[in-house]
Amino acid sequence: MAGVAIAWGIAVVLAGLAAELWIALGALALGGAVNFVLSTFRTTITQARTGDAVRGRVQGALTVVLVGGPQIANLLHGVAGAAYGPRIVICAGGLLTVAAVTAIAWAIPDLRRYTAPALAPEPAVTRTPPAAPGDRISPAPASRARAGRR
Repeated sequence: MAGVAIAWGIAVVLAGLAAELWIALGALALGGAVNFVLSTFRTTITQARTGDAVRGRVQGALTVVLVGGPQIANLLHGVAGAAYGPRIVICAGGLLTVAAVTAIAWAIPDLRRYTAPALAPEPAVTRTPPAAPGDRISPAPASRARAGRR
């Protein structure tokens, strides 16, 4: 995830440095693809590794950060862009992303070394053969439970 976040920061720097529209569009497309991967990982980790008892709270906090963070960044980039120019601010934002992710990954070695534990194998599903015409087969236990019968 740190590598993907760094790649996103580099894509932002490339967009800020682009002198041609097609280069900027390519950098933005790369950034969008990298952001897709990053958000997929983030959502998967959050859903898979958070306990059922707190999953709603964790998802709520993540939503606040994902909705509020960009709005704060828009405000800061707008003010700084007016003062220093948009290209410098775009590049600085990408470089700050790279620097912050690198510093966090360096400061917390457990984040670099983390690997997800292996998932338990799924239980085998036994399938019953289809009934022959004319055979009388009682409903499966799951069907009786859904119908309120046990």
